[in-house]
Order: sequence, then C-alpha cells, then structure tokens
Amino acid sequence: MSDTRNRRFARESGFTLLEVTVALLTVVIVLLGVLALFDFTNRVSRVQTHVADMQQGLRISQLEVERIVRMAGRGGLPTTNVAPGGAIWVANNVPDNTTIGGAGTPEVSAGTDVLTLRGTFDTPIYQIDNRGGAGSLIYRDNNGQITTNPAQAVRGVLLVNAVSPTQIPQSLEPLRLAIQAGVPEALMLVNWVSPGVYAVVELDPANSGVAGNQATLAFRISGTPLAAAYARLSPNGVFPAAMTSVAFASLVEEHRFYIREVDGFAPRLTRARTLPATEIAYGPAGGPNNANNWALDVTDNVLDLQVALGLDTQNHVPRPRAPGEPNEPPNLTTIAADPVNGYISEAADGEDDDWLFNSADDNRADAVWLNTLPYYMRLTFLVRTERPDPAVYQAPSLATLEDRVYPANHPFNSAVDRRYRRRAVQTVINLRNL
Repeated sequence: MSDTRNRRFARESGFTLLEVTVALLTVVIVLLGVLALFDFTNRVSRVQTHVADMQQGLRISQLEVERIVRMAGRGGLPTTNVAPGGAIWVANNVPDNTTIGGAGTPEVSAGTDVLTLRGTFDTPIYQIDNRGGAGSLIYRDNNGQITTNPAQAVRGVLLVNAVSPTQIPQSLEPLRLAIQAGVPEALMLVNWVSPGVYAVVELDPANSGVAGNQATLAFRISGTPLAAAYARLSPNGVFPAAMTSVAFASLVEEHRFYIREVDGFAPRLTRARTLPATEIAYGPAGGPNNANNWALDVTDNVLDLQVALGLDTQNHVPRPRAPGEPNEPPNLTTIAADPVNGYISEAADGEDDDWLFNSADDNRADAVWLNTLPYYMRLTFLVRTERPDPAVYQAPSLATLEDRVYPANHPFNSAVDRRYRRRAVQTVINLRNL
C-alpha cells in the first residue's frame, strides 16, 4: 500500500525536464513569430506613412502650381514662346550651376525646368472711370509739363475710384498696402480701345496715395532701372503711343517655380517671388532685397519638375529623316493649325507634334513655335519618400521625363537612390485665361 502511494505521488509531483524544454521552445517559437509579425507590420506602417507623405507632397505641389498657372496672364498680359517677357516662360532643362536670380541666390537642380508665371494673382483688376475725359490719366514729359502725347511721357498719374463706372465696388486696400510698403510694383495699364494696347510701368509709391474713395497712382514710364525692366513686358518693349486712355489697371506679380538644391537633403519644390522681369526679390524700394522671397519652399523631396506646352501649330510637316529611319504614318504628315477647335496632337516620340518641350529635339526658336496660341500646360513632378525603404526594394530606373533623358549612370538611377519609393505624376492644365 505504501509503495502504491509513493508511485502516485511521484507521478503527480511536477513536469519533467523534457516537458519544460518542449514548453519553453514552444513559447520561444510563438514569441519569435509575434515579434516577426510586429516587425513586418511596423515596416509596412513606416513605408505606408512615407508613401502617404510623398503623395501629400505631390498634391501640394500640383495645387500650388496649378492655382497660379490658371491665373497666368490675368490682367491682360499675353504669353510668348520665344522671349521671356510674357505671362508664361519656361527655362528648359537648366544647366548645372544655374541660380534662380543671379549671384548669391539659390541654386536650381541641374536638368530641371524653371516655370515663370506673371499676372494679377492676388489683387483686383480695377476699372478706370474715363467718363470725365482725360482727368483720370495725366502724363508729364521730361520737363514735368503735362502732355497729351503718350510718346513724350516719362511719368504719369492714374486715378482709381472705389466704385467702378459700372457701379461695382472696388477695394482700394491692396493699393493702400502696396503704397504704404513702398514697393515699386509693376502696374499694368490696358487701353479702352483694344486689349492689345497695354503697358507695364513702375508704381511710384512715394508720390501715390489713397484718400477717401479714390487712389492716386503715380507711375514712371522711363528714367529708372525698374521702369526700363517693366517696359520689357510692354508690346515690343515700348510704351504704346495709342495709350491715350486706360480701361483697366492692376498690379502684376511674378512667381518662379523651381527645384532647389539643398546641401545634405533631397531637392525641394520652391517658389521665388520677384519684381517682374527683374533679378530683384520682391520688396520695398531703396531697401535690401528680401532674400527670403528667393526661397519660399512649397514641399520637400521633389526631384524634378518638367513643363511641356500644348500649342496650336502647323506641325507634322515632314522633316528630313536619317537613313533607315521610318517615315511618319500618312495620317500625321500634314495637320494645319486650328485656332477654332485647338486640335493639339502628340506623337509617340514627341517629335513633329504640337507639344513643346516633350522631345529632346524640340527647339523653341524653330519657326513652327512662333506666334502660336498656348492651349495646355503639362506639369510632371517626380517625388520620392523621405527615407529609404527598410526592406530590400529597388525602384524602377528612370529613362525619360518629357524631354529630359536620364542616363543609366545618373545618381537617381544608383542602387542607393533606388531604395527610395518615388512617383512621377503628370497634370494637364487648360490655359483658358490665355
């Protein structure tokens, strides 16, 4: 009886060493599985966070640039493809060591585009009351005498009322702020007879003012460096002799979007605010340049900005072909310009079509691009994540973006840079305002 009790107690006394070892191994395996799952989900979460940040950067880039592009030329400034004096100008695939505004200003990432936009963006377009005759516009010549001949004028005065001739209220506050800040703004004047008669002059804030319901805008036509710079935005760079009256007036802004090189960091999409047609940062007259306006960062980790313009041209005229190069399909040999419907065509190779800057062979000086009406602008942004992917990941190599060719040895195609996730997104904008 005693032996039986002892054997029962021995069986119920605890686990054996083998049982404990098996249990511990089982627990370790489960814990390792849990840790591996946690690490995997953590890495996925980090990647998704970086991708979400990248996509948010894309949205910000598109919305910021698109907003101003749609308003380019507002106020009456036209565009041109061959001289940087209109509402839109593209510096295409800039070379290395290019700066956004001359010595001492930020460097532009080599190979990217610089998009310059001009127009009346944030202030009203004022309607001028000419019902009382020439009293709303007075010109003075070199001797300070009043003249009725715009060709003899070197400066003038324009009156703007708080109520337009069509009885619409016009806020004079933007004019008051510009005058108080002492900024020699670019002032756009548009003629009553024809919108093709316009001029850009220099606001003289020292001799301007707002009193009651009227603003007195003194301006310079010539005689100062800024007046000479603004004159380049006038037709043929000359103050029109036909500007005997003014129908509309507005303040012209200039914004330059570019990819800014930042030491030790990924490039950034940046906006520069300048006095139009100058290499001077926006700021008050006589004071130092407001250097901050050279680098108004929009978003980080933008590697490239490419711009293409859809123009109504007489392209698709057969061009000389290299030996062995196939001819274009017959239906693409002759397509005439269509100013009514604005037919914009694009070839697969980007050549001989209606898009400027979508092929490395495009040259804005070619006759086909001259005096053509812009219908569309296509923006291509290349962005990347803030950090490299924690897993073994290689993004696809870059080949071309519009007319920019990425060689195999480009830094963006290196194994290190391809560990970042990146996106190239295109936005097509209808240039209705132009």
